[in-house]
Amino acid sequence: MAFLNQNYVIIDFETANSNPDSICQIGMLKVSNGKIIDTYNKLVKPQPLYFSSMNTSIHGIKSSDVKNALTFLELWNEILDFIDNNILIAHFAQFDMNCLCKTLKKDNQTFSLSFTCSCRLAKELIIAPNHKLTYLSENITNFEYQAHDALEDCYATYELISFLFKNYDIANLINSKFEYGKIDHINGYKGFVYKKNR
Repeated sequence: MAFLNQNYVIIDFETANSNPDSICQIGMLKVSNGKIIDTYNKLVKPQPLYFSSMNTSIHGIKSSDVKNALTFLELWNEILDFIDNNILIAHFAQFDMNCLCKTLKKDNQTFSLSFTCSCRLAKELIIAPNHKLTYLSENITNFEYQAHDALEDCYATYELISFLFKNYDIANLINSKFEYGKIDHINGYKGFVYKKNR
């Protein structure tokens, strides 16, 4: 698959509240042959337009920041064009893929996407007290960034994936130990499945 040739799209979401379909920011990096070739960063107007104080305290985005932004449905065609059938990578992909799936299903969109998780890869390869992106960036990749900004999180994930490609055989790890995750409009979020023969 494309990811094995270091072609992929890193994706990250911030949400307005605890509901996974309340996306208020999307960040993406398109990577070809291990190099960033394009970026995507948009504020999104969630439906309904409700921000919890807890979420705003994390990422700093308020309802007034997105009142004139487009909804996710209005952005979806250009998001899909940016992804361009590439494997998606997210750090703790369970969160981001659930956000994507719930939002698209709410809007009755047809979709089928494959993904992998940089957090899961890091857990397989790096011994650390935890595998949060902030910890790995500070202690493993030495990358400074603004956490909980969707595009900044993508850059931090890119640094982590680049580190893993440089220091480990992650292509073989994926082939031997687990499947790519899947989300689609029929089954929703399928998760990240280990192979039985690992």
